[in-house]
Amino acid sequence: MLGMVCVLAISCATGRGKTPGVPRVAREFTPESFISPIHVESGAYGNLYAPDSYAIWANPEVAALKKAQAVEAGETVDPKLETLSQAFNDNFLAIECHLSSAFADMSIGYDAVGLRGADVYLLTADGQAVRPVQTVMAGPVRETPQGAIRKFERVNLVVFPRKDVATGVPTVDSGSPAARLVIEAVQTKFYFEWASLRAPRRPAAPTMEDRLRAVKLGFNEFYRKLLEGAHIFD
Repeated sequence: MLGMVCVLAISCATGRGKTPGVPRVAREFTPESFISPIHVESGAYGNLYAPDSYAIWANPEVAALKKAQAVEAGETVDPKLETLSQAFNDNFLAIECHLSSAFADMSIGYDAVGLRGADVYLLTADGQAVRPVQTVMAGPVRETPQGAIRKFERVNLVVFPRKDVATGVPTVDSGSPAARLVIEAVQTKFYFEWASLRAPRRPAAPTMEDRLRAVKLGFNEFYRKLLEGAHIFD
């Protein structure tokens, strides 16, 4: 499995047709906060996603929170899984999207929380769209009644290459003022955005609510889903 993760990282770089160059030290983008609410940019159906939708930038802080919660809950963290998760994190950036919809047309809302038919991408500072190399549904859709309709909720793990293996250039450069994940669905554009922690200062401590959201999908489930999904690149 570890070898597969490394091969996947190399294939992502060669698949884009990059010419090997002199590697440089990658300076990773660091978000000021790991969590972002959903925003509506444009379009006629801004209520497609419910306002309680959010996304988590799965940085080392989030991984540590998930692991600590697992240990506190008495779960066993498989050492092999932990090793594989570190290899995965070295090569990929995962964004954990918690999407909910109470849209009037329930079939459209159901598809929306699973990103079916949606165009999802990272928007770089220079305006380029970087598509994910992998999207994983982390569990089934959860349904709850809300008046005459039903509300749907689902967690999606969207994975991007952390950097170009040949050049060492990060997918999101540390000099970017912000990172934005865009979802275009039903003729409407939504986004999650993380401001950069550019100044050399300690980030604000996450709130208790943010911590609870970060560990809603546990350490074991999070990385098992990501690594199981990697078989599509064999």
